[in-house]
Amino acid sequence: MTDLQATARICRGPFNFAAGEMPPPADNWCFIAAGDRTGSNALARMLNLHPDCQILEEAGGLYALMVLFSSDYYAVAGPAGFVRCGCLSARDVRHLCEAWREVRGGGAQIVGDKQLTFWASREATRIVFPGCHIIVTVRHPLDALASTCACPWAAHLAAYAPEQKWEYLQHRCGEFTEAQDDETVAVVRFEDMAQGEVRRGVLAELWKGLGLPVTDELLSAVGDVDFDAPAGTLGKWREDRFAAEVVEFAGTSAVAELLASCGYEA
Repeated sequence: MTDLQATARICRGPFNFAAGEMPPPADNWCFIAAGDRTGSNALARMLNLHPDCQILEEAGGLYALMVLFSSDYYAVAGPAGFVRCGCLSARDVRHLCEAWREVRGGGAQIVGDKQLTFWASREATRIVFPGCHIIVTVRHPLDALASTCACPWAAHLAAYAPEQKWEYLQHRCGEFTEAQDDETVAVVRFEDMAQGEVRRGVLAELWKGLGLPVTDELLSAVGDVDFDAPAGTLGKWREDRFAAEVVEFAGTSAVAELLASCGYEA
């Protein structure tokens, strides 16, 4: 099993909630799930322009609550050392998450977090937060790969052999395809967020979907050029050596087929 496969397996669970009552509806919760460099940070900031929306950027603590208290490894210190306590029910985990909301949510009507793991472990997310909103950001996979490999924190990905980068690309495309096939998920393309006029329409639909009122003032702020993608951002993979490595390894036909599976062209 590769590192990527092992990480995906951990994120997907299993989550072993104790028996008990189910949590109440969670339509006042929203989670942005995103692969690397797909515009999720910018989307969270734009959504947060609305005074009744507070999406944190990888706050971490919320997902940690879900994992810790639904895990067989949950234990507390006692006189004889650590004692395994067993898992909490989904409703009890939700109570803890609501306490987190009180501390971090700022009183907003819609509160949530941004982290890919909420989508990777979506079964557990939907158990703890039934009826929650999930937004998945996507981007041309080769553009996302090129942009990620250029980041200092992704030096490990840049150092991958071509076959490992190809596996990474396949994994990301698989996640995109699953999100696009799920009618309960709002999929937002990086390319649509790159231009003001289209971006305004995207944000208007998202706010409406969250049950929030939309004003001309908000749409004007979203259209600000500060949110436009820098020149050369779209299609940068065509001149990127890491993307070229993948295309050379997998072959043009295989790459084109993979891109087409998630709605992109080579």
